[in-house]
Amino acid sequence: MLNKRIYDYDFVKGILITLMVIFHLTLTSQSFLIVKEWVYVFHMSGFLVLSGYFFNDDSSKFLKTFTGILWPYLIFNTLYMVGLSVMQNYLPTNNSVEPGVWPIIKQVLFKPAGTYWYLHTMALCMLGTFAASRLRCNLFNRMIIACAILFVVSLFVEGFSFIHVIYFMIGYLMRASGNDMRSIIQPSLLSVIPIALITIFSSDLARTSLSGIALTLVMLSFLLALYKFLPIAILRNTLVWVGRNSIAIVLFSPIFTIVTKLFAPIFAFDTTQILWSVVSTIFVIASTL
Repeated sequence: MLNKRIYDYDFVKGILITLMVIFHLTLTSQSFLIVKEWVYVFHMSGFLVLSGYFFNDDSSKFLKTFTGILWPYLIFNTLYMVGLSVMQNYLPTNNSVEPGVWPIIKQVLFKPAGTYWYLHTMALCMLGTFAASRLRCNLFNRMIIACAILFVVSLFVEGFSFIHVIYFMIGYLMRASGNDMRSIIQPSLLSVIPIALITIFSSDLARTSLSGIALTLVMLSFLLALYKFLPIAILRNTLVWVGRNSIAIVLFSPIFTIVTKLFAPIFAFDTTQILWSVVSTIFVIASTL
């Protein structure tokens, strides 16, 4: 049976991945642009912190974990790119790729599309961190070497941003130092106060800024606390289940996100786009799982 710690983190992952689905819906992101920009500051960066925390650099487990990320990425992003190159004039999507084998290979290796950038980033972060962990030096020096390796990679790989390495390393450092994340990012509903203050008064609120890092960490604190206090058990348990299967949502959601645009005219009567957004989000998550 899963312990409480796993339930906590699966709940947080469930919320973050649901936000990813919601704001990958084109009409939603267009109708709620300000909210989208705010959510984009912390939703995938929070996911990367959790991913770094749960990354195990033990040599006996690394290959299985790494290939479990790499192969799904290569297969699904390649299929997605091939589909775009063949049918991009007919598919309602913002992504595009030039026809041909080499353009597709370049996209897959250097510039992942849609949600697949997360798996691409994870694979590179895991590889760089594992390589540094084999060195005979202390944790701090291994972290420096891993960051240096990944910084150089980010200079040559367009779809790989070094700020995402920072978020991954924050989580990894907590794990490698032997700490429970909740002893550092302590769950607290009072975190809503710094969340509000950062949101209102930050002049450079973005994933790449110090304000963005701060917002991500206090949001994790708030969401970890929310698991305990959320009164609706069925909603809490559903989000735990969604979080536990988040990789499947990353893999399959681009397909079903495209499909949601086909039934948007049915909800034309709702000018707020809220009803379409709710139905589309449920459709995408349910279809992927």
